[in-house]
Amino acid sequence: MKVTALAALLVTATALAQTPPSGAPGAPLAAPATSPNPPAAQPGVPAGGKYVTDAEMQKQIDAQVEAAKKELREEMRAQAATVAATSAGGTWEAEAAAHRKLDLVELHGYFRVRPELLQAFDLNQPPDAYGTGYWLFPRPNGTANGAVLGGGHSVAGTNMRFQLDPTINVSEEVRIRAQINALDNVVWGSTPQYAYIQQNRVDIGILNETAVPPIPGVNSTQSNIAVTRVWGEVATPVGLLKFGRMGDQFGMGIVHNDGNCLDCNYGVTVDRFEFVAEPLPGFLVIPMLDFNVEGLVGGSTNTQGQPYDVTNTDDSHTFGIVLARKDSDLRARAKIDAGGTVVNYGFYFQYRSQTYEYVQNGSTTSFFVQDPYVVPSPSLSRIPRFAYLFIPDLWFKFENKSFRIELEMAAYLGKAQACQSYYGTTNNQCNFNQQLTIAQYGGALQTEYRLLDGALKIGLEVGAASGDSAPGFGDKPNRPSKQNIPNTTGAQWGDYDGAQYGRRPCRPGTQQPICIDNDIRNFRFNQDYRIDLILWKDIIGGVTDAAYIRLPVSYAINDSFSVFGNFIYSRMIKATSTPSGTSTQLGIELDAGVKYQSDDGFYAQLAYGVLFPFDALRYGYLTFSPGAGIAQAIRAQLGIRF
Repeated sequence: MKVTALAALLVTATALAQTPPSGAPGAPLAAPATSPNPPAAQPGVPAGGKYVTDAEMQKQIDAQVEAAKKELREEMRAQAATVAATSAGGTWEAEAAAHRKLDLVELHGYFRVRPELLQAFDLNQPPDAYGTGYWLFPRPNGTANGAVLGGGHSVAGTNMRFQLDPTINVSEEVRIRAQINALDNVVWGSTPQYAYIQQNRVDIGILNETAVPPIPGVNSTQSNIAVTRVWGEVATPVGLLKFGRMGDQFGMGIVHNDGNCLDCNYGVTVDRFEFVAEPLPGFLVIPMLDFNVEGLVGGSTNTQGQPYDVTNTDDSHTFGIVLARKDSDLRARAKIDAGGTVVNYGFYFQYRSQTYEYVQNGSTTSFFVQDPYVVPSPSLSRIPRFAYLFIPDLWFKFENKSFRIELEMAAYLGKAQACQSYYGTTNNQCNFNQQLTIAQYGGALQTEYRLLDGALKIGLEVGAASGDSAPGFGDKPNRPSKQNIPNTTGAQWGDYDGAQYGRRPCRPGTQQPICIDNDIRNFRFNQDYRIDLILWKDIIGGVTDAAYIRLPVSYAINDSFSVFGNFIYSRMIKATSTPSGTSTQLGIELDAGVKYQSDDGFYAQLAYGVLFPFDALRYGYLTFSPGAGIAQAIRAQLGIRF
């Protein structure tokens, strides 16, 4: 052990340092120059017979001690790396190894810039609600009657984000982690100095010279700097305790996706108590408690002090547990490189409930402050939900050097009371006689073959999300309908999107009779689970009420350059959810691009996509509806990781 060697070296060095120098009292006398037999070498005396000075001796001792210390430090770091490589890792399992490198502050994150050009994402379709409502995608200079005044169908721009993930290592067992976003997805040129604020030096916009930071409510809808997550981690003898606001990641990420990828925009963030136990190597047991909704909060926004939860009856909490067999990334890579096989799997189960809901904190655009000493007014629209939800999520992965197969399946199952207010009535005039049924199912299967020593990867992915027969895709359930039909709620026939439950005419083109829809059955993939560049990413906004087949291929030219391509075929589950109302065939998308990454953190990507829409994306509720046009996209990324 190097510690023993270092101790022995220090003892020897101490003895040498105590040897008296030449000429000092008690020092050995030098042999006479005429002596025929010079004395043998002694401590402090080289073979040549000359004594070493104090300074030279001390220099040699210091050099040997420093070399031993350096060797010891390197061994300790190697041991720490070994422990980290053989312990569970990831964002949702035991991240903290038994010992860590004791840097007080570790800084990680990335800076990205994303130029893009989007062409004809509205697919040349009219607004919904029979030509009076929403565009399929934001259309430049469009008007309600479908006319386009300049600008055409192209949208071009550049956005940026700086994400900082700092870690404060208080000790080997205790640390604080955070995620901070600055200029988060700010569009270049969107906060010029002359606009929205008092500026006396700019006559007209073209003379503007500088940009100013985003200020919520002044020149932007979001803050310049946002602290999105802060949580603590404490390594105990029996597991890892985590508490705070943190990301939620599991499996492939179709439900629980922390959004930490370089091109992500959203991410699931939870307020959570979590404990990660590893009773057997690689086997994890993770109980957790999430605070999803607290409802009315008491306190003033302009004074200091602790705010309070006004009532517990409107709270929504989640009790969850993860049971999994999971290798860390380092351990999995080591197994695969050695010719072994990685078999991982897990089950994530959550139960969530809520008795009442105050719509002011869920359906309005501003935060409502309630005096905790005053009984909440009936005008606050307390809705009796009596809701519960079960969320099972199953994940499996098999991987070796030449092949990978990965599967995730999940569901949302539950009940809730519906507040189905009639058109033209106030929020607190609801009919609670109907109970909503929530039954949503989804899953994805990925396979990947690796050829040419892993340089060439050919894959196959299939995915499906259950559908709902209500009109609209169902990816924007809070969108109100633009159709003023009496006694109706939710999405109406002819809407591109909207709530998947409610009251609507039983048949398109009529106003009577009214049918009641009391179920929500369309499963929605997490928005950061990306499979394409156009259709699901932006036009619809996320995989829902659909099935798709994806054929990805990539080739690594060298360690820095790679090229990739995707073929995606998509179709809806329910024809009534499409703009056509009659067809399920959405279209085919082809994507291709090139990536570059360097060892010092710089990365770049350029991709092109084209969508060939089919009949399901042609608006079918007008006498004249043009055929859906081809959509194209050029997307680039420049970034630095650290």
